Amino acid sequence: MNSHTLDGHERGEAREALALATDKLRGVLDASGVNSAKGPLNASWWSLGQAPDTGYSFMDAAGEQMRAAGGELDLDPPRAAALGYQLTTISMYQSRFARESVLRYLHASGDLLAMTVNTALSLGVPERSCYLNVVIREADGEPRLGALAAILRELAESPEFKYAADATNRMKHRNYLPGSIKATLNDDGASVRVDHRTLAFDEQLPLSLEGLRHLTDVLRALATSALMELTKLI
Repeated sequence: MNSHTLDGHERGEAREALALATDKLRGVLDASGVNSAKGPLNASWWSLGQAPDTGYSFMDAAGEQMRAAGGELDLDPPRAAALGYQLTTISMYQSRFARESVLRYLHASGDLLAMTVNTALSLGVPERSCYLNVVIREADGEPRLGALAAILRELAESPEFKYAADATNRMKHRNYLPGSIKATLNDDGASVRVDHRTLAFDEQLPLSLEGLRHLTDVLRALATSALMELTKLI
């Protein structure tokens, strides 16, 4: 998957930039009396701003459990094997749940952003039909919304958003997204490295936890640009 340039957002700062843009837009909506747009805006912030980090904390905790699986060497072999199997199984389930949840939230954030734009600008798209591509078409029809439409299109067509969309579609129809969690002894022979990974599916390549964090940062940066442009239009 090709990486999108963060356009000035340093790694790790994308969430803060998104929070600032969300707060600024929320203040403009308050001042303008467009309170109906705050619901989808808050939901968008949860899906893109908070939910992914919650998922990553679960994945980090699962990694710590994997390390614990090899740390009880003073137990007799049968007990050590049983504990290792139990902790590995729990870690695998937690990692899978968190990884799939993050991807679902990232995909949902696109439509929630579309709902925010639709409501804030009174585009008139019914909620049941308010999807990202629909709002892009509506914005394309108004010259003053050209810059906003371009940003939303960049988000929708980015490799990062398409990855989240493909993964969510696969989970929705098959309830299966191949993945793994593996503990490996580092070269020093004393420390353990834990790798979370979404395995290859369809035409999408494998994605590590670090890759998923970067994917999130990219989508946050694009959403931040959209919110900043939307704020100018209200």
